[in-house]
Parts: sequence; C-alpha cells; structure tokens
Amino acid sequence: MEEALSKYPIKELQNEKFKESLIRSLERGNLQSATFLINGKEEKIFLTPNVAFKALSAFDANMKKIKLSEVLEGHKQEQSNKQETSQKQTAKSETKIAGGNEKPVKKKSKRQKVT
Repeated sequence: MEEALSKYPIKELQNEKFKESLIRSLERGNLQSATFLINGKEEKIFLTPNVAFKALSAFDANMKKIKLSEVLEGHKQEQSNKQETSQKQTAKSETKIAGGNEKPVKKKSKRQKVT
C-alpha cells in the first residue's frame, strides 16, 4: 500500500503519523480523504482500495470517480515545468556571469501617434 501511495503527491505522506494512519485505514478497506498537491494547489481527493485490481480508486469532493493517472500526469507536468524554469534561470545567470554579451533589448512602444 505504501508503495502505491508513494507514486502520488499526497501531503499526508510527508508526516509519518498521518502516513501510518492513512495506510492503516486503506488496508481496512475504508474510504479515506487525502490532500493532493496539484499545480501548487491542495485538492481533497477520496481514496479507497480496489482489491480486484490491486490498485486505488479515487473520487473528487462530489464523489465522482476520477482517474489517478490524470492526477499523476498533472503532477509530472508541474514538476517538469519547475525543472525547465530552473534550467532557464540557471542558463540566464551563467550567461550574465560568463561575459555579459547579452545587450538589453529596448522595447518599442505599441502606442500609436495621434495626428
């Protein structure tokens, strides 16, 4: 159960006490709420074990079934966006340090002259 949960950005997994409680509850077959960190926001998602498929089933606040694969995909996109931003910032700072060959670009005004 712990391995299945570790795939997802669940806030409760960061605290050992909450993690144990969540795992114990799911092992008993209970419906359990968990806080997912998606795109920098916290979302309450309800989890229950799906014994037939040895997986987890997920529901939103309205108890509408959702796919955990979509949640995981959204989290991966967020992580890759953060990495890209970090890499761009590193490249910019390295360029400035390396020789400062970049010249500031003057922006042209988009205002039209009134005649």
